[in-house]
Amino acid sequence: MGLCSGAYASFQTALHLNDDSIQEIIPVNPLTFHWREGMSLDASPAEYYMDWGAYRQSMWKKDRWKQLLRGEKNIRHILKTLPMVLELKIIAVFKPLVNRIRRLMGARDVEDLALDLELISKKGVAIRFFISESDPGYQLLIEGAGKTVKKLMEKKVVEVSFIPKANHNFSSHLGRSRLLAQVGQYFSSRYH
Repeated sequence: MGLCSGAYASFQTALHLNDDSIQEIIPVNPLTFHWREGMSLDASPAEYYMDWGAYRQSMWKKDRWKQLLRGEKNIRHILKTLPMVLELKIIAVFKPLVNRIRRLMGARDVEDLALDLELISKKGVAIRFFISESDPGYQLLIEGAGKTVKKLMEKKVVEVSFIPKANHNFSSHLGRSRLLAQVGQYFSSRYH
C-alpha cells in the first residue's frame, strides 16, 4: 500500500518481483506507473490533467471568469495546458498499437501500462486503487490502459474506489478520514 511514490513502488514491485507472497497491492493516488532515471517530474501528464480538471470546474464559475478577464489568472498557462491535454489524449489512442509494434520488433523498454496490468494479474495479484475524486490518477490509468482496466475490473482483479472531497495528499482532515474509512471498510470486507 502506498500514496503517490509509494503507489509507484508497490506497482513496480508487483510487476517485477517474482514472489508468491504478494497477494494484493493498494496504490493510492498514483501519478506515474513508469519512470526512468533522468525523467522530469515537472512536466508530467499528471500536472496537465490536474490543471485541466481545475479549469473544467472553473469554467462554470462566474467569479473565475471575472478573475480571468481582469488579468488575475494566467491565460498563458491555460493556453499551454489545453493543447498538451489534447496531445496526451491523442497519444493515449495510438499508444497501445505503437507499443504492440515496438514489442513485436523486440523492444524491451516499452512503457505499456495495459501489458503491465495483465502481467500483474497473471501472477494472481489483485490491485485495489484508492483515488481522490480531484486527482488525475484514474484518468492516467484509463488513458494508459482503458480497455484492459475495464476488462480486469469486470473480473474483479482491479478495483477502484474514489475518495470524495479529498486532494492528492489528503491534506484535509475530512479527506484523510474518508480515505481511512474506505480502506478500513475494504480490509474488513476482504479479510474478515
